[in-house]
Amino acid sequence: MGNRKSLRPKGYDYSQPGHYFITVCTHQRAFLLTTHLLNRTIISAIKSTTMSTLTISANELKTKGISALDKATAENDEAVITVRGKQRYVVLPIATYNHLRECELEAALAETKRDLKNKKYHKESVDKHIARISRV
Repeated sequence: MGNRKSLRPKGYDYSQPGHYFITVCTHQRAFLLTTHLLNRTIISAIKSTTMSTLTISANELKTKGISALDKATAENDEAVITVRGKQRYVVLPIATYNHLRECELEAALAETKRDLKNKKYHKESVDKHIARISRV
């Protein structure tokens, strides 16, 4: 890639919560990533670097009730509930859940539109459809 100038501010701690732009590149701009895979990769990268998480034990949830979740999600982007020391559940504010769900639906719609444009679909009867998917 040569000697590109870094646009990152010197000394900035990217491990802290915040909003970041992410650029994903492929060699010679090859289309290697599906929208679904790309979204999952981006979400995974964002979660591992920018989302703060609070862990709540099942016992704490049992004793403190919903107030423990309210406190956790007010101070953090999500809360992980542990059962016997193992992460089992994730709780997030409904606005965050709705946003993530909307992103998934937009990605599915974009993938469907691309498949239609590229004629990657089957036009067949119900019986033929059932027979085709049963073979897989």
